[in-house]
Amino acid sequence: IIKICKKCKNCEDCENCEKCKDCEKCNSVIWIAISIVTMFVTMMIDYSLLVKISPVLYAVSIILLIAVLFTEPINGATSWFAIGDFAFQPSEFAKIAIILFIAFTMSKIQERGKEEINKPLKLLIILAIIAIPLLLIVIQPDYGTAMVFLVVAALMIFVSGINIGYIIGAIVTVVVGIFVAYNYILPDYAKTRIKIYIGRFTKLYSQIKKNEIDEKFLKDIQEKDCVFPDIDYHIYTKL
Repeated sequence: IIKICKKCKNCEDCENCEKCKDCEKCNSVIWIAISIVTMFVTMMIDYSLLVKISPVLYAVSIILLIAVLFTEPINGATSWFAIGDFAFQPSEFAKIAIILFIAFTMSKIQERGKEEINKPLKLLIILAIIAIPLLLIVIQPDYGTAMVFLVVAALMIFVSGINIGYIIGAIVTVVVGIFVAYNYILPDYAKTRIKIYIGRFTKLYSQIKKNEIDEKFLKDIQEKDCVFPDIDYHIYTKL
């Protein structure tokens, strides 16, 4: 979400650079400490207070998501506010604020009964609340964050007691949307990344199943992708 310590500038071999590795360790230690403090502070806050101020948090999130579109691209995406040695990604904080506001809106809609959410106009209000930040995140583009946010929002609507007809319609829309997005919207680099991840998962699964692990390949993908953290493959070979 926020980068505190930058990797050494103009480094041509960051993977083997000791300064870069020290910088990554520095970031990790700092954020573990900050996360622990934040967790305890958050636990002491009454969640109902957070829900009450969620409209304000939502508005601030939308403003930040619009403002970040006018920043200089980093790795091809306008997703970060860079201030000196600090880099801040507003979409990560926006997810929390938006989820709180969706919950707030749903609770207000259902004050007169759980079935109120199935009324088309009220359902459209919720969908609009979801669509505005989702569109802004896609424009950056940050498809990973957009997908996570969309799945969480969809699950919230599902557990709210929405009519089965809407669910079936949503499933059909998602299937068609994925097909259209993959073939006509996603840039080539995103398609390539998807294919690479699927290929690595498939290869790793096959190796584990056969108990023939290529440790050089495993180490390579662990270093390249945070999708593949340090894996003790011996656990899975026993399954």
